[in-house]
Amino acid sequence: MSDPTYDHVLAHPPRCLDPVRATPAPVIVQDRGEVSVAFRLTGLDGAQVGEILGYDLRDYNEHVDSYEFVSPLAVKWDGAAEGAVVFDSDIHGYHGELDCSAKIRGEGAPQVFACPACKGTRFAVFAQFDYDGTDELWDEDPDTVQNFFSNLIVSGRCASCGTETRVLDMDL
Repeated sequence: MSDPTYDHVLAHPPRCLDPVRATPAPVIVQDRGEVSVAFRLTGLDGAQVGEILGYDLRDYNEHVDSYEFVSPLAVKWDGAAEGAVVFDSDIHGYHGELDCSAKIRGEGAPQVFACPACKGTRFAVFAQFDYDGTDELWDEDPDTVQNFFSNLIVSGRCASCGTETRVLDMDL
């Protein structure tokens, strides 16, 4: 039996994905929320790979030693002049939608994410949206449930070596 939140998000991806094409994909990590929905992201022109632009979390938190990015996160698809922002914690996700984001957010010029295995910079990009406690949202505004995700995972599959890497994993 299918879940109404899952079905709704598949049919209406979160608004942060408006600048890209989003097609259903297998979840990246199981059991992250009540409902998890994943998408393969591609350029609006059909580009399959691109550079992931963001901000190295280690530059903002000295206690972190894992290589992950924080928002704003963009993808500069092959052949595109600039990156398409696919997540900004100030405006996307549960707290961003409520205009009360308190998450670390990068500033200045973004960096290009590099594959930890081969240092390649072109990736196929995937995003998983996790939802907890959507019952109240269905009662208040069912047309926007998809925008109130509680966790986001973005991963990339390196176009050079095929390594799958977690780029961003953020509770919102």
